[in-house]
Amino acid sequence: MREMCLVLAAAAVAFSLFACEEALEKGSISGNVKDDGKNLSGAFVLLLEEGKILAAEAPLSNASVTDSQGNYTIVLVEPEVTYYVVAVKDENGDTKYTPGVDPVGYYGRYNKETKQWIPSPVSVGSGEKKTGINVADMYIIPGGF
Repeated sequence: MREMCLVLAAAAVAFSLFACEEALEKGSISGNVKDDGKNLSGAFVLLLEEGKILAAEAPLSNASVTDSQGNYTIVLVEPEVTYYVVAVKDENGDTKYTPGVDPVGYYGRYNKETKQWIPSPVSVGSGEKKTGINVADMYIIPGGF
């Protein structure tokens, strides 16, 4: 019986080390979400995989929710994959995106000529903790198209 316990304990340690090593190989993405210059708490921050968007597949890879200061961290991000970071605030509390009601924003760069944000892709290296992936503005996309 003791030998069986030792074998099980050794297997559990080996599995834990494997799971821990796999988690260390994955990265993280963190930043802040603002709307009208104010930190936005309770926004869903979604990590959408570019390849799945292009293939018309469900692109959601991972997600987080902003804290009271508008900060978020998405952990266990697969390295060497291209993502887009999108924030959604569920204003009406129905747990789904509602055009014309729920504001949306994304990480990107600001184009001074068009006065619009252009989405920027994000990726992490093995074990990389990418910071400063901020969403600066949120927009209401009109419904009823």
